[in-house]
Amino acid sequence: MADENLYQYFKIEAREIVADLSRDILRIEKSGTSAEPVARLLRQAHTLKGAARVVRLPRIAEIAHAMEDALAPRRGSPEAISKEQIGRLLQQVDTISSEISALDPPLAADAPSRSSALEPFERVRVGVAEMDALLSGVSETAVQLDGMRRGIEAVKQVEDRLATLQQQLADPKPGARLHETVAEMRLELQHARQGLATRADGTEREVAEVRGNIDHLRLLPTNLLFPALERAVRDAAEMLGKQVVFHTSGREQRLESHVLSALGEALAHLVRNAVAHGIESPPERLKLGKPVCGEVILKVERHADLILFTCSDDGSGIDLDAVRRAAVERGTISAASAASLSPADALELIFSPGVTTSASLNEVAGRGIGLEVVREVAGRFKGRVAVRTDPGVGTSIEIEVPVSLSSVRAVLLAADDLLVWVPLEAMHCSLRLGPDAIVSLAGRCSLTYEGRAIPFVRLAETMGRPLRSGAPSRPRLAAILQAGAELIAVGVDRVIHSREVIVHPLPPVVGQVATLAGAVFDAQGNPQLVLNPEALLDASHAGPSHQTPEASPIPHILIIDDSLTSRVLLQSIFEAEGYRVDLAVSGEDAMAKARARHYSLFVCDVEMPGMNGFEFVARTREYDYLQGIPSILVTTRGGPDDRRRGAEAGARAYIVKGEFSKDSILETARGLVG
Repeated sequence: MADENLYQYFKIEAREIVADLSRDILRIEKSGTSAEPVARLLRQAHTLKGAARVVRLPRIAEIAHAMEDALAPRRGSPEAISKEQIGRLLQQVDTISSEISALDPPLAADAPSRSSALEPFERVRVGVAEMDALLSGVSETAVQLDGMRRGIEAVKQVEDRLATLQQQLADPKPGARLHETVAEMRLELQHARQGLATRADGTEREVAEVRGNIDHLRLLPTNLLFPALERAVRDAAEMLGKQVVFHTSGREQRLESHVLSALGEALAHLVRNAVAHGIESPPERLKLGKPVCGEVILKVERHADLILFTCSDDGSGIDLDAVRRAAVERGTISAASAASLSPADALELIFSPGVTTSASLNEVAGRGIGLEVVREVAGRFKGRVAVRTDPGVGTSIEIEVPVSLSSVRAVLLAADDLLVWVPLEAMHCSLRLGPDAIVSLAGRCSLTYEGRAIPFVRLAETMGRPLRSGAPSRPRLAAILQAGAELIAVGVDRVIHSREVIVHPLPPVVGQVATLAGAVFDAQGNPQLVLNPEALLDASHAGPSHQTPEASPIPHILIIDDSLTSRVLLQSIFEAEGYRVDLAVSGEDAMAKARARHYSLFVCDVEMPGMNGFEFVARTREYDYLQGIPSILVTTRGGPDDRRRGAEAGARAYIVKGEFSKDSILETARGLVG
């Protein structure tokens, strides 16, 4: 068997060749035989054959060789390739694609199946020019850092002068030289500070440029979707006996790979739907005075930070009466309600589960799941779907999604010691709260803004933190957030600043927290949560309007772990449950924090540089102010000797990371501190 790394490279190359083969075969079918595409197909098939033989995949090599045999006679011949030959070539491409997919590890039982025409975009090829730009930015950053080191050396020289000054101060008669030394040192410090500030600004600019280049490299061109979508249109038309041509525009737009993969599936539903439900049969089109061949057009445009996909056809349009009847038959809506729907509301029914106007069930249509998937995909990536139809003229469906979901402009809000980010696009405004600004309406807190009452919540409440005893009766400010078409006011103490941030997903073990969109890491590696305004609005409507202060203090937990991932995971779990959490990166760091603040619980890793977890727990029993504070050891070491050593050190619980779960650690913590 070939080396796995070799397989990885082969799969990347082979999938690109398969996409090119499919594109050129369809181009020949559309435009007729010519020397250039046939020669290109021969080169691609030959390259694939050679690559397959290198990694010992004879089945793929044989199919590629058979394609060469079929195409070779057409190299210099103007004779058109027949429809049957086109179909045979496409079947061979499908078989090769299936063979390539079989090289991937088997999917989990609950993993969704995926069409071979729409493989996930897990790897990218980077152009030399793009890598050069990235390398240039990194090199310039290194130059700036070298300058900062020189600035640090200048500060070191001032430190040496300070030692001299200290000696002069010890002289009972320091004389005039003392004042000269102080003046010189002040000037040297000023120059060092200015130099470091300049270098820091330059480094920040270069790092921002490098990050921008990296963000660009992570984005893939939308034209990677076009060959598979063109094939989907062709296959649907052939199955239904229709004649359809597929046009595309906007090949240079780019999206994140996981978004592009999901959109490929949604767009495949759209183009197949356009053929099945939109484009009429050839006799019908002739009767209506339309060209026999229908058109499906996919247009891709960029508007600021959004990408808009528009799939349109010149078919019959959507029969709203048929949609109403299908929704009633499905049980989605009553007959009386369906009859009273406006055209716009009736059009929305096409996105309902199971609603289809197809009279028969086949591989292209009839199951009523296509457009439901489209809306689900758009919602998953914070996008929108819109549909327009004109009876007898055609239908147009739009999907709009952000260019990047991970890199966003966000605003940092603060309430007491709690810091939370919100997307800048959701930040409507902020305003200072007057003494009577917050009122109770229908048992819920509200804020009157621009003549209307909008929901009001405290930032601490959004994070599940009860109000502390002695907390101010009201926050100083309200951040007015846009949530869809509605507004919600969030009580905060400060609006700190806005900047571009990278939003990371929450760890899977935390589970789904609807009001959170992810986390941002600060300069020290500590996570700061990101709010989801739409989910926050939903929660404000569904949950209680206020929380009363707790009579008992909130348990304060110190998490000690040298692994950033483990610290973030544990912090997310405990904070979501309402605990206050501090972080320490070592046993020594934890001892320093425990001297400065009282904690209710220690959650500690075992294997850490310096003082390990066993030693830390044992040390807590040596000091009066730490005695009685329970400790939980969380570690990968699950042997009986390790467990016995943890018990001897004084740990109250021992959790092995391989057996770790959110519920188990929370249950353990509640048993120790409530």
